[in-house]
Amino acid sequence: MGKTDMLMVALVGFFALGCALGFANAVEARVKIAELESKLEASTSSEAKSAAEARVKIVELAEARVKIAELESKLARQSETWLQVAQLVGPPTSDKISDHVYNRMYDRFLSPMRHKDLKMLEIGLGCDMDYGPGASAKIWDAFLSQNSELWEAEVDAQCVARYKDKLGRIKAVTGDQNDPVVLDRWLSETGGNFDFIIDDGGHRNDQILNSFAKLWPSLKPGGYYFIEDMQMGRHSGAQSASKSPVVADVIYQWIDQLLMEPGMHTHVQPLSRQHKIPAKVDFVYCQDEACVIGKCPADDTKFHCK
Repeated sequence: MGKTDMLMVALVGFFALGCALGFANAVEARVKIAELESKLEASTSSEAKSAAEARVKIVELAEARVKIAELESKLARQSETWLQVAQLVGPPTSDKISDHVYNRMYDRFLSPMRHKDLKMLEIGLGCDMDYGPGASAKIWDAFLSQNSELWEAEVDAQCVARYKDKLGRIKAVTGDQNDPVVLDRWLSETGGNFDFIIDDGGHRNDQILNSFAKLWPSLKPGGYYFIEDMQMGRHSGAQSASKSPVVADVIYQWIDQLLMEPGMHTHVQPLSRQHKIPAKVDFVYCQDEACVIGKCPADDTKFHCK
């Protein structure tokens, strides 16, 4: 292998490695491109013994540059935030960003890990939305790596059947999220073991709490459980069929237990243990209209993580 060939291998290999690991600074990556291209051009000039050889080298250089452009484009996509992806995939634009600011939590927790192969479940394909189903599913499809596993759960089975051809690589399960038998079937069909779960389903307090109780154990250590539209928990019309406590009140008690129970220097009792904090809750993060419950990493066994 000649010097030029070795430089070309190094050039392509450099970007293959960069796309695998991700670059913190795309500018530095492009500087490396320029340096390697310059060396490749110089080598081509010095090694070419004839016009025929030179033409071959020029073709090889052009092919290498095409490969570089492809890899550079992939690198640029990997550096996009969740919000940037969500803005690009519409229309329709998901209400996650048009009516709400859920990009805050998704960018905070998911953008740093988007280059990994992840498994997700979202409750709510959006069959009841004015703009039709699948707006958020399109975001996840564009945001997550090609080897990620994407699941959508939807109560309207007929809608899923009609929309199935448009789901692409996204898989779907159907049924009422408030039915424990249905939730068991979801876990059986999907295999559980999710990196993150999103509840954007019926928004009734009982639906949210029953789904959480069943699905929380299926979340991987270090995973995230997102609950959207929590403001609906105090909406009398939306909760008319529910006799469950308000989800926000339950989570408030969980937070109080996190803060008051475990420390060595704690000499006070939490406000209430009516709603005991689930096992392995590492933290609770709340923002406008939504909360994220983080699961303890596998190697953390202190306090509520034991």
